[in-house]
Amino acid sequence: MPLALQTYNELIAFGSPNETSFELVVRACNSVSVQDEDVSHLKKIFHDACEKGMLNKKVANELKRCLPNKKKREEIIGYSLDGDIQKSWQRNTEQ
Repeated sequence: MPLALQTYNELIAFGSPNETSFELVVRACNSVSVQDEDVSHLKKIFHDACEKGMLNKKVANELKRCLPNKKKREEIIGYSLDGDIQKSWQRNTEQ
């Protein structure tokens, strides 16, 4: 996972990530076991995706798979991701 996060950080710093970028990095994080000390990056990825308007249903679903416990998900990223996604969070996606 460190390589995936390093690549993600470089993409954020020097590139133009799209919804697929966010989906794939969350999927990479999900492919390894998530432990409490390893989830801070998910909050950053979530907030980056929202800020860039790239949080579509696929990204939200990957986050939900990575953090299946709704209460824990709300605690970590601040939202349950149940229901409709805010329009501003998906404004730059192909939907």
